[in-house]
Amino acid sequence: MVVDDDDVDLMQFQRMFDHHGGFGEVITYRSPEEALTWFGQEENPRIDVLLLDLKMPRVSGFEFIEHAVLEFGSDFVGSIVILTSLSISDTHLERAISHDLVKAYFRKPMTVEHLEQTLELALGRAVLSERQDSNVG
Repeated sequence: MVVDDDDVDLMQFQRMFDHHGGFGEVITYRSPEEALTWFGQEENPRIDVLLLDLKMPRVSGFEFIEHAVLEFGSDFVGSIVILTSLSISDTHLERAISHDLVKAYFRKPMTVEHLEQTLELALGRAVLSERQDSNVG
């Protein structure tokens, strides 16, 4: 799942996940409130990877995590929460590092290679993109 208030960023992340392959459906939301509502619906599948924009108009990425943990528990997401931002302040970095659910924090724009490295580190297993698979003989 990707939660970001910027349509261009949402499209970029969608393309990266499509290129990467192996993640199934990528759910995107421009509104953090709508994404929180989605998590509250029991029939929805468990999310493996959650990318959150840090700076959104009404609810920040940190506030999103806090609301979700209060409402759904700390296991509301399967494996990883990644916060994204155009700028990284020391305060934001310290806050991200101190949060158990935040496995990565990076500056936009993110590359496919950075996404792969981050997922490999967070998931503890090798992640190969379709591009890499096509080079395997």
